[in-house]
Amino acid sequence: MPFLSSLTEQPFIARAQRLRRNLLAAYGIAIGAVGVAALLRLSMTGYLIEGVPFNTFYPAAVIATFLGGWRPGLVAVAMSAVVAWYLFLPPPFSWELTYEGGASLLAFVVLASLNVAIVGLLNAAIDRILVQEKNQRTLIEAAPNGIVVTDEGGTIRLVNTSTERMFGYERSELVGAAVDRLVPQPLAHKHAALREGFHKSPGPR
Repeated sequence: MPFLSSLTEQPFIARAQRLRRNLLAAYGIAIGAVGVAALLRLSMTGYLIEGVPFNTFYPAAVIATFLGGWRPGLVAVAMSAVVAWYLFLPPPFSWELTYEGGASLLAFVVLASLNVAIVGLLNAAIDRILVQEKNQRTLIEAAPNGIVVTDEGGTIRLVNTSTERMFGYERSELVGAAVDRLVPQPLAHKHAALREGFHKSPGPR
């Protein structure tokens, strides 16, 4: 059975999901991201065109959303707007707001919120894929027949308990090994060609 690379094998994705379930950490990331963005923008003072206050705050909103979820992402947008308004919109270190400054602030809030929505939808899509993958793995594990799942290179990515009983190997011995290991040695070279043909045109055999 062919198998593409698994999202559950990506530790970064798993860590991001755990962070989203921890509200304290999620909102902490949002606050930290805005703080870093403000410091970066302050360090660029004198190097950027005057009146460009928001460039470092867009990534902060994206990072907060991806790692924490859409609510911390919106918190990051709101905090970024307030910080940029006070520190960087002319006149700096003031709550005064010109017409141009107000328009710039509104444009930032709208565009950054759009970024949050896009990343939030991406998070939801990844979560749905992970749930489907988990369900598939559960079905494979419960199957009474031996099932071996490989990638396109013939490397074993997943086996079920029935496979362990059938071949007498522990799961840890099989995952990451070449599937040709399970074929009798005189037939191994023929199996490699059959496997390559199957991946080019998968179907019932």
